[in-house]
Order: sequence, then structure tokens, then C-alpha cells
Amino acid sequence: MKDMLENYVLGALACIVMGIALIVNPHIITDILNTAVGVILIVWAVMGILRFIAARVREDGGSSVFSLFGNLILLAAGVYVFINTDLLEKIVMFALGFYLLCSGIPKIITAFKIKSAAPDRWILPLVTSLITTLFGALIVFAPTKVSGTFMTVVGVILTVAGISNFISGFSATRAYDNLEKEVRYSKGRGRDTKDTTAEDKAIAIDIDVDD
Repeated sequence: MKDMLENYVLGALACIVMGIALIVNPHIITDILNTAVGVILIVWAVMGILRFIAARVREDGGSSVFSLFGNLILLAAGVYVFINTDLLEKIVMFALGFYLLCSGIPKIITAFKIKSAAPDRWILPLVTSLITTLFGALIVFAPTKVSGTFMTVVGVILTVAGISNFISGFSATRAYDNLEKEVRYSKGRGRDTKDTTAEDKAIAIDIDVDD
């Protein structure tokens, strides 16, 4: 029980740290992922180039010039991704925005078709489809700003939740420690009413009264 409470407090601290990190730098997660992808591409390309060189040295004809050309392109792509830390974020957000546009625009057309058949039921579909389309357009034209704002909000939520969980977890840990001391103290005094109550509480939260 005590270990669980301590892990709960540590988890809350992790939420606070992650939340503050996202508030300070909303793009930290995508930057790390982008850098990791760039490093993987570079390492993969370098290994391919080294295999080509080794094959040429051995003169076994195991690698063609086309493989070298492909690895050089992969190396250039890896370096480009590594340098442009927001590239992956832009690609993902652009894809999301394009998807929302492709989803919203047909629904706007459908809403106007509904108007002719059911004049009292077309407003809600039109509003929701307009929101989807406008949000998609906003993401397409300003992908990093939208993602940055979103991640900042996530950071605030994580920070607030982490602080709340830390306070509750810390309070629960203190209460557990106090009850554990009460049980230890009551063991040397015989089994009066207070002792029985303390032992009942101990059993309820898994304190070993026989320690």
C-alpha cells in the first residue's frame, strides 16, 4: 500500500515536469521525435554506404550503384529532417488539416441537400461541417501554431492534474504513516478499544499488525 502511494506521488511529479516542459516548449515532444527520425535515417544510410564500400573492396559485386544512390538520398533526407526539427510536426498537422477539409467540405454540400428535403434539420449539420472545415483550413495554413497552442493546453492540464495528484498522494502517504505509527504504538498497550480500532484500520489498508 505504501509503495503504491509513493509510486502515485512519483507519477504526479512526472506529470508536473512534463506539463511544465510542454508549457515552456510546446513543441518539445515533436522535436524529440523529429530528431530521432533524422538520426535513424542517417544511421541507416551510413550503414548502407559502408556496406557498399565493403562490397566494392571485396569485389564481390554484392551492391549496385543504385543502392549507393538510394542511400545517399536517404542520408540527405535524414540530415534535412534532423536540421528541420519542426518538419515532422508540419507534415502530421498538414495531413490532419487536409483530412478535416476533405471531411468538412462534402458535409457542407450534404447539409444544403438536407435543407431542400428537411428545412428544419439542416442547421446543425451545416454548423458542425463549417467548424470542421474552418479548423482544417486553420491547421493547413498554420500547423505549428495550432499544435503549439494545443500542446500548451495539454501542458497546463498535466501540470494542474499533477499538482492535484501530488497533494492528494502526499496527504494519503502522511495519513498512512501516522496510522502505521498508531498501530505500532498500540501493540505495546494491550487490546483495548483504541487498539482494536487501530488494528481494524490497519487491516483495511494492508498494514501488517504483527510486525
